[in-house]
Amino acid sequence: MPYEALTIDPVFDPEHISESLMAMRTALPLQRSDLDGLLPGDYASRRKGQGLEFYGVREYTEGDDLRRINQSATARQSDEDVRMVNELRQDVAPPLWVVTDLMQDRHSVNPGHYSEQGLGLAVGFRAMSIAHARKRPSGMLAADEEAIRLTARPGLGRPHLVATAQRVVNKLGETNLDRTQFLTEAPVLERPRLSGLLTVAAKHLVRAQVLVATDWRDDDDWAEPLQRLARRNDVIAVEVTNPGDYALPTHATRIVTEAGPIALKRGRGGQKQREAYAQTALQEQARIDAGIASARVRHIKLSTTDGQWSKSFRDQLARRR
Repeated sequence: MPYEALTIDPVFDPEHISESLMAMRTALPLQRSDLDGLLPGDYASRRKGQGLEFYGVREYTEGDDLRRINQSATARQSDEDVRMVNELRQDVAPPLWVVTDLMQDRHSVNPGHYSEQGLGLAVGFRAMSIAHARKRPSGMLAADEEAIRLTARPGLGRPHLVATAQRVVNKLGETNLDRTQFLTEAPVLERPRLSGLLTVAAKHLVRAQVLVATDWRDDDDWAEPLQRLARRNDVIAVEVTNPGDYALPTHATRIVTEAGPIALKRGRGGQKQREAYAQTALQEQARIDAGIASARVRHIKLSTTDGQWSKSFRDQLARRR
């Protein structure tokens, strides 16, 4: 078997932040075409500057680019010595935002494989590194067990990447993003749901490229806020999956549900429980696929069992470009 087939891509490790970011940087070379989508020039600001979109005309001043002289406007001037030049709107480099709820505890453990947390955050930080290589700022909006946090405003460079990772792990950042819905006076706050996270993202983010990394299995109400987020942004939906999403492990002895744990029966009864679980998982996957498709965004599926997740990520982006 060739050596390349045995290579395992590194993922983010919250216990060793700098080391894991360096390992990903070394083992996963940046390819600037990986995040083709919104580019500088796709949007123009209201300010004057360098760009392609027409803003207006004004009188020529020394130092102006002669190629910007507007011949028609110049011909209309009564003074033959007056030259008119075009003014352009300033191009905007759209930021990249990573939106994720993978810092919640349920994503942190997956024996024998990558954790959903490690894989999903690896995708997010890899995307941020690619954005920085293209001179595009990036930021992160993350949900943990306690709150939805703006862990980093858009910035550039490796120090910004490391600082963002530290704030994610240490649960730091602004939390007053939607005070009416998420910051109540109750002594114990309910764990933020994916639908709430996407609602906040849709409210605060505009004209950006947004990478949403999650398992999409938290609740059933995220489709509508995802659609609203996609109306004003270029969205990539990354679905992080593990084998337990589709079938019960052979060594499992119980199923954990919202109503509490259910013991698996022996023999034929247990087999029926496993078949019912698998059927429910298929229905859940169909709901996820339909919800993401309704927002008309790119859908990337990554598995915690895939040792070459970086190649899978690039390949799926290329197919959906």
